[in-house]
Amino acid sequence: MKKYIGEIFWIEGDYNNGIGQGSSKSKVNRAILNEGIFKIDHENPNNYPNGEIRLRTKDGFLFDGSMKYIDEKVGSVLVNLKLYTNKKNTILIGTWKEETLIFTCIIELTEVKEFKI
Repeated sequence: MKKYIGEIFWIEGDYNNGIGQGSSKSKVNRAILNEGIFKIDHENPNNYPNGEIRLRTKDGFLFDGSMKYIDEKVGSVLVNLKLYTNKKNTILIGTWKEETLIFTCIIELTEVKEFKI
């Protein structure tokens, strides 16, 4: 099991087809990767409730799943990300589909031994 903290960045548009001008970012309070499942708890910008991203992988590179707001039971966003890692950093990058809007999502993570309370 690996534990992380970091930030999430959203940029309007799909990075495969050109991106727009609007962007936002958010703090990752904690992320856990365990047996091919990523759970990422994060704050949401613009006064939305905090969210939880749940991702699965079969090959350790392509992750897909959804995000839901903490107070909702149903996922409201579809997320498809690719995992890149080296000795120091971990980055997930891909698409974030929210209703009819598409964003490029970049999650920058740093591994930690324990989460600060």
